[in-house]
This record gives sequence, C-alpha cells and structure tokens, in this order.
Amino acid sequence: MTEQNGRARAARTIDVLAALGALVGAILTARMDAGLAGPWVLIGLASVVPLYLVARGWRLPWWTHAVAAALPATIVIVGLSHGYGEGMARASRFAYAAFLVLSVAAWARTPARRLAAGAGLAILVADGYLTGWWIWWGQGDASFLMRGNFYWHNQFGIYMVIGIAMAAVLAVAGGRVFALLGFVVTFLAGAGAIWSGSRAAVSLLAAVIVVAAAIALAARGWRGLIRVALLPAGIALSALFFASSVFFPGGSDGGDGGGAQVDRLTNGESAESSVSARLVFWLDALRLGASSPLIGVGLQAFGPRLQCLGRSGGAYSSHPHNEYLLAWAETGALGALPLLAALLGAVVLVIRSFRRPADGVAIPRRISWLPSGAELLADPARWGALLALVVALGHAAFDFDWAYPALLAVAGLAGGIAAAPVLAMRATTRTRLLVNLVLVGVLIAAAVAGFMLDPLPAESLRPIPLSEVVCPAG
Repeated sequence: MTEQNGRARAARTIDVLAALGALVGAILTARMDAGLAGPWVLIGLASVVPLYLVARGWRLPWWTHAVAAALPATIVIVGLSHGYGEGMARASRFAYAAFLVLSVAAWARTPARRLAAGAGLAILVADGYLTGWWIWWGQGDASFLMRGNFYWHNQFGIYMVIGIAMAAVLAVAGGRVFALLGFVVTFLAGAGAIWSGSRAAVSLLAAVIVVAAAIALAARGWRGLIRVALLPAGIALSALFFASSVFFPGGSDGGDGGGAQVDRLTNGESAESSVSARLVFWLDALRLGASSPLIGVGLQAFGPRLQCLGRSGGAYSSHPHNEYLLAWAETGALGALPLLAALLGAVVLVIRSFRRPADGVAIPRRISWLPSGAELLADPARWGALLALVVALGHAAFDFDWAYPALLAVAGLAGGIAAAPVLAMRATTRTRLLVNLVLVGVLIAAAVAGFMLDPLPAESLRPIPLSEVVCPAG
C-alpha cells in the first residue's frame, strides 16, 4: 500500500510539473516579442510535449489529431508548391496552438484540473500586462498606446480581453482563492485593454462583463451582482492608478502617432472608416482566393498579388484583417479546409457544452439549454474558457491576430480547457496509438520545417516593396 501511495504521489508530481512546464513555456514565449523572437515558438511547442505524454493525449479521437496536424502541414505544402519559404513560420504558430489544445484537453479531465489550467491562463495574461506596463512606463508618456511585447496595440488589447474572459468568470463563480485571482487579473488586464486604445478590445471587454454578470446571476442569484459590480469599478481604478502621476510625473504629450487612447476610443469617424476599409479588404481576399482556389496566391502574397489584380480606389493592405479570409486568399482550399474544420469544431463544442450533462438528471435547469447555477459553480473554468475561446476566434475575423504565437497560445489554452469535458478519452489500442503518434510527428515536423524555412517571420510586420511584386503571366 505504501509503495502504491508513493507511485501515486510521484505520478501527481509529474503531472503538476508537466503542466507548470507548459505554462512557463507559454510565459517565456509571450515575453519574447509575443513569440516572434528567435526559436521561442519551437521552445514553447517543446514545453508542451511532456504534458501530452503524461496526459496520454493519444487517447483523444484520431480526428482531433488529424485536424491538428493538417493545420501546419498544409501551410508547408502550400509554401513548397509556390517555391519559397517566406511565410512558413505560420506553420510553427499553428502547430503550437493545435498541440496545446490536444495536450490541455487530455490533461484537464476534472473540474479541479480545469480550474488549475484556467488559473494558469489568467496568470499568463497578467504577466503579459505587467511586462507591457513596464515597457509603457519606460516610455514616460501615459498617452502612448500600450502595446506590450506586441508591435500593434489591437493585438495587445485582445490578448488582455481573452485573459479577462477567464478571469472574470473565476471572479464571479470561483471559490475564494480563485475568485481573488480572477479579480486581480481582471483589474490589471482591463486597464491594459483600455490603455491599448483598441476599440474592438474595449467593446469585447464590455461584452465579457455582461456575460460575467449573467453567469453571476445564474450561479449566485442577486448576490452575485455584487461581485460583478466590482469588476468595472476595479478596472477603472486600476487604469487610473497605473497611468497616474505616481508613475508618470511628467504628464502626457498627446500620444505616439496613433493618437491618445481616449481620442481613439471616442472617434466615431475613425471607427467608421476602419470598418469600411475592412469590408474592402475582405472582398479583396475573396477575389484573390477565387483566382487560385486550390493553393491560393501564396504565403504573404496578399498585398503584392492584390496590386497585380488591381482595383479602383482605396488603400492596399498586406493583410485583409481577417485570418479566415487570409487563409482562403493565400492558401486556397488546401489551407482553408483544416481551418474551417477547426472553426466548425469550435461551433460544435459550444453547442455540446450547453447540452444537459449525462449525469446531471438530478440538477434542475430553469432553461433546458442553459447551464444551471450548480453547474457553473462546479466548473467555472470550463465556462470561462468557452467564453475566452469565442472572444479569440471572433476577434480573429477582424484583425491579424495569428501573426503572434502568444495570441494563438492563449486561444489554444482556452480551447483545450473548454474541449476537455466534451472530448472522449478512449482506451489505448495499438492502432490508435500508432495513428495519433504519427500525426503528432507530422505536426512537429511541419512546425520545425516552417521555422527552418522562415526563421525570421515578417508576416504583417512590414510592407512588401513593389520591387518584390511578381505578377503571374497572363
């Protein structure tokens, strides 16, 4: 009995260390230019391998592995088909996120483990805020847009909001320690979202608070609204404090070229022009994809090929500000189908999450298709992760979020936590073990190939000069 207890303790210790290793890998990757610096995306990927092994991730359905492997593999195939490596770093980023989904879904099989993983996601984003605030403070002007380790403020803002989605649900539905963590992270990351000056991030922040209020009301009744009231109040106070003269005694000089945050958030004309420009970019992406429907026009070729195709009026962009349409334009059906499968999987995940649990006959529901208060209190991280996943996938339809491994990492964490209660773990058979491990090998090989062929990713980081534009004959 003593020997068995010792083995059980050793197994639990290994499980905890594997989970901590994946979290530390994600934190370090995010700190290194949001994952764009050096080989950090591969280091982050490597940090997830022990988690997959201890969780026996190969017991997940084979189709989850097939979609995960297809995401990076098709990027490499498209790049090779067009004869150049620039842009293949996208394969490394997709592989990292997909492997996180598999590994976390296999590991977080109980509410307690999902709570631990949810706390890890919140800590990851809080670290992103503190790192970003340090950089912001070093600039000496509180009216500068807060960007953190990201090169653009919108992506930093949505990174904060994804973390808030988890943290806010923990704050209103979690136990004491996890609720406290949720409040602290919501206050910090909320300040980051506001000072990023991103209109989309602030709008989604408001939506997340509304959903958190609904969860609090369902889980704790009217008393839960007391917790909800603390969220916007704490965010406002945190934003004011960290931008106050305590840290910025020199005041503000009006921003850094992008305009001060308040100006951006209240400028309706600018918001309208941003939306209209995106609609044009989306139509451009549809046209480009239709011009080469099988393998697209090539990685990072959206801007140059659009100039070849031509259109009347308006500015050209190197990115359509929609990750799904970018996949169609640059990789055609070959690259877009795995992404579409993953997106449809997320939709099915949301629908199945709201089904009455098989063992929940004794748990009454006021509305049959909404979780009861008891379900929300029993597994708050699950619902926080589901909300975070919806936010992440939704915002990707409006901006170039997936240029950053850090954003894909938080989306992968959220997806894994949300999928864990839904995906079945099956008994290990030789065939299942072989097929799934081969698919994992394909995923890792595609990630390494993508990095080797594109070690200095420049996706959406620079305009492509006209001298590099080569229009196809005819």
